[in-house]
Amino acid sequence: MVRLTVRTGHLPSDTGVCEATTTMNYIRFRLNGSDFLLPSETRLHIDEMSGVEMENRTVYSGCYEFLGESTLKFETPPDVPIQKASAPCVQTALSAGLRF
Repeated sequence: MVRLTVRTGHLPSDTGVCEATTTMNYIRFRLNGSDFLLPSETRLHIDEMSGVEMENRTVYSGCYEFLGESTLKFETPPDVPIQKASAPCVQTALSAGLRF
């Protein structure tokens, strides 16, 4: 893969946007003896209903590899008393059809 382009379909009129297109360009990058396919650049192009066009460009460079180690054990945990939370958990119901 060299490029991935995502174009929106019909957008709701209340967004004020006709179309949004995101294009990601990829390159092969070698880290620690292994090849990775990583984004090198991303462009977001937005066409508004008012005729205004906006573009956001992000360039990725200077990639670093961060390593960590972990251990997974399948042992029976010791008997530790469970502490109850001091404050009750608050739950909020979301309305059906809520838009993000």
